[in-house]
Amino acid sequence: MTTLDGPFDHELEFRWRNVKARLSAVLRNMQDNPVKTFPEEWNDIYTDVAKLYSQNDTVKMRRMYGHVRQYIRDLVDVQLHHLRLLDGTILLSEYVRRWKATMKYVRFMKRVLHHLQQFWIPENANTLKHDPVRPLDKLLMFYWREDLLSNLPSVVDIALDLVDEDRRGNHANRDVVRGIVDNFVEIGAADVCDESFSKDSIYGLENHFSSHFSTLHLYVQVFEGRFLSRTRKFYKEEGVRIARDGNIKFFVEQIRNRLTDEEERVRVLLHKDSALRVREAAEAELIGNHKEYLQSEANKMIREGRDSELQVIFKLLERVEDGLIPIRNFFINFVRDEGNAIVVKHADELNGNLSITENLILVERLLSLYLKHANMSDRCVNGSNMIMVAIENAFRGFVNRSLGPICIPNLLAYYVDRLLRSNILEGFHIADEHDDCEEDTEGASSKNGTGTTLQFCKLHGLAASLSDNSLVSEELLRDRLLNELVRFFGYLDDKDMFFETHRILFAKRLLYGSNGTLESAFISKLKLKAGNSYTQRLTGMFQDIESAKPFRERFASYVEALRLHCLQQSQPHTRFGTLMRKIEKANPRSLSEIKEILYEESDKIGSMLGISMPSLHQIWFTTNSSGSITHAPRQSQVNHAVQRVRQSNPRLQKPFNPLETSDVPWRPGMSGTRFRPDKSVSDALNIDFNGHVLNALHWPSEKKLDLNLPGVLKTCQELFSDFYMRGKKPRKLTWIHSASVVHLRARLKFCEYTLVLSTVQACFLLLLNEKARISVKDAARQLNISPEELLEHLDPLFCGKETSAIIFLS
Repeated sequence: MTTLDGPFDHELEFRWRNVKARLSAVLRNMQDNPVKTFPEEWNDIYTDVAKLYSQNDTVKMRRMYGHVRQYIRDLVDVQLHHLRLLDGTILLSEYVRRWKATMKYVRFMKRVLHHLQQFWIPENANTLKHDPVRPLDKLLMFYWREDLLSNLPSVVDIALDLVDEDRRGNHANRDVVRGIVDNFVEIGAADVCDESFSKDSIYGLENHFSSHFSTLHLYVQVFEGRFLSRTRKFYKEEGVRIARDGNIKFFVEQIRNRLTDEEERVRVLLHKDSALRVREAAEAELIGNHKEYLQSEANKMIREGRDSELQVIFKLLERVEDGLIPIRNFFINFVRDEGNAIVVKHADELNGNLSITENLILVERLLSLYLKHANMSDRCVNGSNMIMVAIENAFRGFVNRSLGPICIPNLLAYYVDRLLRSNILEGFHIADEHDDCEEDTEGASSKNGTGTTLQFCKLHGLAASLSDNSLVSEELLRDRLLNELVRFFGYLDDKDMFFETHRILFAKRLLYGSNGTLESAFISKLKLKAGNSYTQRLTGMFQDIESAKPFRERFASYVEALRLHCLQQSQPHTRFGTLMRKIEKANPRSLSEIKEILYEESDKIGSMLGISMPSLHQIWFTTNSSGSITHAPRQSQVNHAVQRVRQSNPRLQKPFNPLETSDVPWRPGMSGTRFRPDKSVSDALNIDFNGHVLNALHWPSEKKLDLNLPGVLKTCQELFSDFYMRGKKPRKLTWIHSASVVHLRARLKFCEYTLVLSTVQACFLLLLNEKARISVKDAARQLNISPEELLEHLDPLFCGKETSAIIFLS
C-alpha cells in the first residue's frame, strides 16, 4: 500500500530542516511585526520547494507534504496549549485572535510553498482515500476542529452564556460571539467532499454527514442546534413570566419587543441562514404556547371594535401555525350574526312597506357593515386572504337571504342609480324621491338633498384625504364608493336580477343625462367582476347614445334654422305695436317702470325672437340725455334682432330657404312658393325638444303606449319623424313614450320650480289648457289609454305634497 512514508532521504531532510527553520523564523517575525513582510525568507523557501518539484520525484514531494502537514498540526497543538489556560470571555477573545493569526500564517505558507500547493496537491488529491491530501488551509481547518475545538467544549457554552446575558439586558461582547460564529462557518469548509469526517468525533454527536458537506454543517450542528435549545428554554420561561401580569396590552407589547430584539440579535451575531429557525423557535415559545389566550382576547376586541389593539394581536398570531383559524371561524359567525340582525331589524321597522326609497337604507346599512369589517381587515392583517374569505363567506349568507318581496340585488341596483345621479360632495339622501321609479318617483320636483353620503364615505375611510382645506374630487370619491359596491355585488348569487334592474335604470340615466365617463368606468368594473356576457348589452346601450349624438345635433340645428325662418316670415311688428300701446297707456315716468312692463312680457318676446330681455331693451328703446323715451322704428329693429340671432350661430349666417334644402319637411301647412307655417308649427318651434334613435336589440323592453299626443307635442313628434325619414337609410320608428321625459317650468309669485313629468302627465296638463275641468274618463279617451293607466300616472303628480301644491296654485 502506498503511503506518505518512504525511505529516509538525507537531502530531503536537509532541505526540510532549512524550510522549517525559515518558516519558524517568519512565524516569530509575524508575531512581533504583524504588518512587516520578509521577502528574503520567502525567496529561499520558494527556491527549495521549486527544486524538489522540478526533479519530478513523487516520493520526495509526498514526504515534503507529510512534513508540512505535521508542521501545521504542531501549530494547532501550540494554540491549544495556550487556550487551555484561559476561561470566560478572555478565552473567546484569545481563541478568535489566535485563529485569525494562524490562518494568516498558513496562507503565507501557501504562497511560499507555491509548487506544492498549486501543482502537487491537486494532482494527488484523490490518490489516498483513507488519508486524503488536502490543501494547506483545509489542513489547518481540519486539525483546528479535530485537535483543538473538540478539546475545548467550553467555547460554545461560554458563547451561549454571553447570548443569554445579552437577552437579559446585561452588557455582553457581541464581537467575540460573532468571531466564534465566523470561525465555525470557516472551518466547516474543511469537510467539503471529505468522506472521512464523522460528526460523532465532536461532542459525541451521533449522525454522520453525507459525502457532500455544506460549509455550514459544523456551525449548524455544533453551535446553532445548542443555540436554538437555549432560545426555546429562555423564551419559555420569559413567556410565563410576562403572562403572570394578566394585562393583554402589556403582554402583547413585551412579546413584540422581545421578538424585535431577537431578530436584531440574530442579525448581528449569527449567520443569516439561522434567522428563520431562530425566529420560529422564539415565536413558538412566546406566541404558540399562549395563542389560546391571544385568540380569546382577539375575539373580545372584534366584538368591541378595538382595531388598534387587534392589529398587534393579528400580526403576532399570523406568525404561528393555525394562529388565525379560530379567529376566522369566530369572525365568520360574528359578521353573519350582525348581518342577520340588520336584515331582521329592517324588516321589523318597515312592517311590510315595499317602497324602494324606504328599503334603500338596508343597502347602506349592509354596505356600512361590509366596509367596517373590510377596513378592519386591511388595517389589522393587511388584507389577509384568510380574513377576506371569511368576510365573503359571512356576507354571502345574509345578502342572499330570502326576504319575501324585498330583493337585495334589486335594492343594490337602485342604490347604485342614486349614487350615479347625485352629487356626493353635496350628499344625497336615500329617502329623496326621484323620477321614474316604479312606486312614486314621477312628478317629483327637482332639488338638492342634504344627505349623508360624504359623512358615510369619511366614516369608512373612502374619503380619508378629506380635510377642511382640501377635498378630494367628487369623481374620485364616487369611484372609491363604486369600487366597494362592485365588491359587495360580487357576493350576490342572483346577479341576473341586479343586471336586469340596473339595465333599466341605466337606460333612464342615459336618456335623461348622465356622466358618460363615470358610467363607462362602472361598466368596466362590472365587466372585470362578472365577465363580458353580463355587460355586453350595457356597452351596446352606451355606444347607442354616443352614435346618436350627431343626429341629435343635426336635428337641433335644423329646428333652430326653422325657428329663425318662421320669425322672418311672421309679422312681429303688430305685437310690438301692442306692447308699445301698453307702455304708452301706462304712462311710465322712469326707466324702472318700463322694465317692469318688459319683464311681464318677457316670455312672449323672448320666445319669438330668441334673445334675452336686456338685449331687447337695448334694441327697442334709446334714452336721450333728458331721460325721455324715444321709440325706434319697430320693423327695422326686428330685422336687426334677427340679424343678431343669425350672427350668433355660423350655421345661420346663410339666408334660410326651405325650398333649397331637403332638411325641411313639406307639410300641409307649408304649401305654395313660400313657407307659411301654421300656428301649431310655430308653437312647436318654441319648445326645446329632441329625441334618441336607438337600437331595440340592446335596450330593455318598455311598455308601449299607443298615445294620442295633444296639440304641440304631436307636432314636435311629426317634425322629428319627418326629419329622420329624409335621412339616409331610415328605418321604422317606434315611439317609446314610457321612456320619455318632459321638464315643465312653473313660475309662482316668489319662486320657480321645474317639474319632471312623464309623457302621460304632460299630455294631461296640456288638456287642462283647453278645459278648466276634465274627467279622468274623458282624458283617458282623448289620450287613448285606459282610466286605470291614467290614474297610475297621475297619482304621484297630484298626491305629492309639492307637485300638487304647484299645480293647484298655477
